[in-house]
Amino acid sequence: MKRIKLGISISLTGAYSVQGAQSFRGLSLYVSDVNERGGIHVAQLERKIPVDLVHFDDESDVDKCRSNVEKLLSQEQVDILLGPYSSSLALAAAEEAEPRGVTLWNHGGSTDEMDERGFTVPRQHHNAGEHVFAWDNRPRKENGPRRTEDSLFQRLRQRVFA
Repeated sequence: MKRIKLGISISLTGAYSVQGAQSFRGLSLYVSDVNERGGIHVAQLERKIPVDLVHFDDESDVDKCRSNVEKLLSQEQVDILLGPYSSSLALAAAEEAEPRGVTLWNHGGSTDEMDERGFTVPRQHHNAGEHVFAWDNRPRKENGPRRTEDSLFQRLRQRVFA
């Protein structure tokens, strides 16, 4: 593996353009910072790997988001899919990621419908009181929060290093 490819359908225009632009700036700074340090250290490879960010403007539109995610997964073959801002867009992204088993690291949109439909690929921030926990697909009352490291990175490791 030469690079880790992150992909996102993001609202750079339309109703969610302010939030999309903020998210994109943050993600771009993250990628820049990581790459200035030589990349992300991958223990299995005993080296750092640089990161690329591939993005497409979804224009704050559900159908465009769905199309972008399909393109990110099939044509761009991203290793990690990042979720868009807004519940409706995040749900559209999850609907594309779920059948492919690709982890959707969702940072800007959340809806209980993902849990209700039994999706297993979204990993999302729910609210500040839950401290950036990710949930698996079991009902919350049974298992409570699981830290991202317990599930997300295992799934990413399998996808990225398979």
